[in-house]
Amino acid sequence: MKVYIIIIAILFLGLVNCQKDPIIANDIYESNLSFIDNSSLHPKKISFENAMKELKEIAVGVQVSVRSIDGNVWTGSQGYVDINNGVITKKSSSYLIGSVSKIFTSVLIMNLQDEGLLSINDPIKDILDPELINEIENADQVTIKNLLMHTSGIKEYIGIEFQVDRLNTSRLLLTPTQKLGYIYNKSADFEPNEKYGYSNTNYVLLGLIIEKVKHIPLEEAVELYITNVLSLKNTIQGTWKDPLPSGTARPYLDRGNGYVDIMDFALSDAATGDGGILSNTQDLLFFIENIVNNTLVSSASYDEMLNNKVEIKTGKWSGLGIEQEEREYGFRISHTGGTEGYFSILMNYPNSNVTIAVCLNSTSEAKEFTGKLLVLVNKLQEIAFE
Repeated sequence: MKVYIIIIAILFLGLVNCQKDPIIANDIYESNLSFIDNSSLHPKKISFENAMKELKEIAVGVQVSVRSIDGNVWTGSQGYVDINNGVITKKSSSYLIGSVSKIFTSVLIMNLQDEGLLSINDPIKDILDPELINEIENADQVTIKNLLMHTSGIKEYIGIEFQVDRLNTSRLLLTPTQKLGYIYNKSADFEPNEKYGYSNTNYVLLGLIIEKVKHIPLEEAVELYITNVLSLKNTIQGTWKDPLPSGTARPYLDRGNGYVDIMDFALSDAATGDGGILSNTQDLLFFIENIVNNTLVSSASYDEMLNNKVEIKTGKWSGLGIEQEEREYGFRISHTGGTEGYFSILMNYPNSNVTIAVCLNSTSEAKEFTGKLLVLVNKLQEIAFE
């Protein structure tokens, strides 16, 4: 396995080295915040700005929003959304948020349950077409809840075959069905309900369930149940035809000797229920807070999202689309999202209503990348709770 990964990495570096950024008009990045920004009045403004600056050396562009314990919201940004064209990151810039999208998918499922269109205890074989799932081991046994909690045992589609195809195909765009094709006739990882096992395939299937039950495309469901309800101007579900719309911050990889634009390699991660949402930190902050306050889901559904859980590791659990744990500052719900050239973090402390959202449009192979990012998050939490 390690040999294949090394080969893929070499191929990847060779391919991205040959690419040149296209010239793009700066006005495609024009955007406005969804809500009034009073960051300049925040009493901890300087502290948050200084904390964000610590990421300057490891991120092309960074955007942060924090609601501190006093109820005030601060949003800041630095760096670039487009290096080649010198476009500065704005507070309203949009990013692919990767697996943070799974919270959105979960919210949609819970809304469909509230409407009586499905139950999370429904077997997926009773909803999805047989020709779609007959060749997926465990699909005849698992429920929607298994998918939400990552207890299905269904194999991860992001494997060696997927990575090779992504590297060998310029601008690889995959439909949900094509993503599922990577696991057809492959052995499941474990029996349903046996344990926790993270798999993006679970949320590709959930996206298909939403479309099948509601009879609308996934992107329209996101609009109907989330963005229109909250008036989020900068949040959309990417589509197969347009996975990363114009104006999205461009993704970069730090190879150790400079950043490389990897837009063509990021496309295949978008457009499905496992990681296709584009958003910014202000929108994300209001999104998760409106789950907790029962604007986006009923009180009963929110309780189900928390109470149906499986242990990931000691002290940390997977609920229905959200991870939860007891931390220094209290009970926390969260999710992270990492994909080619993007990294996002979203967390909320329901008992104090402290929320932190971070979006980057670069990732790095350097070991210190994750460590420095965690240092930033810890610093933001410390300031927020002061």
